[in-house]
Amino acid sequence: MQIPKLSNPPLIEAIFELRWKLKEKQPGVYFDPLNKIFPGKFYSKIESEYPFYQELPASEMPDEISAYTIQHRFRKEENRWPLIQLGPGIVTLNSITNYEWSDFEQRISMLIDSLLDTYPDKKVLNFNDILLRYIDAYEFDFNKNNILEFLHQKMKIKIEITEELVEGISDLNKIPIAIDLRYSFPIRSPEGILNVRFTRGDSSGKSLLIWETVVQLKGSRVPQNKGDIMEWISSAHDLTHKWFFNLIKGDLLEEFE
Repeated sequence: MQIPKLSNPPLIEAIFELRWKLKEKQPGVYFDPLNKIFPGKFYSKIESEYPFYQELPASEMPDEISAYTIQHRFRKEENRWPLIQLGPGIVTLNSITNYEWSDFEQRISMLIDSLLDTYPDKKVLNFNDILLRYIDAYEFDFNKNNILEFLHQKMKIKIEITEELVEGISDLNKIPIAIDLRYSFPIRSPEGILNVRFTRGDSSGKSLLIWETVVQLKGSRVPQNKGDIMEWISSAHDLTHKWFFNLIKGDLLEEFE
């Protein structure tokens, strides 16, 4: 499938996230005993590429309640993207401007190398959650237009409010002013789940249709070495792009080109 270059892409943010198992201190309480020494070692590895460091307020949280909470942020340039985020059991790569897959993939590769090279105890580094997420947005006036018709005509998603459902409710307007639709599909290549969501957002006085596309794998099947992780990510990227261009094929694609 040939993917066209978009001059006006709807992308808000691209996110890669990787999590690893934490130690259970007591039932339901998890923490990373290496969290005090790991961030500094990790930063020393990535500092040349991400020199701008920000310690977040969450870094002051007690270990017992900070599991999988972002505490540190490393930016390529001050107040700009891409950036890496780190916390007990979690690391992310985020990009919002000038996103290109080849660059994003290369940065994921560097992140994995840095994590594997600097985590103090490789024997306890057991990955249990991996995902690739894309968030897109399109300006849409929910008060003037029918979002259900838009989804059907422009994005090939058909949702119908039947007459039987609104029977006897004379003062109900069948055109919704907001939506929150979620779908999850099991997938085999890559192994995991495809999660998609459509919802309303508002920014600078304008309403937006926001949609998320997430490929995620949890549990014991999450790849543990860099080669397998990168293979999973590449496959997840191929899937999200096919889904995205199938979704916008037609009028929307012409708007974004």
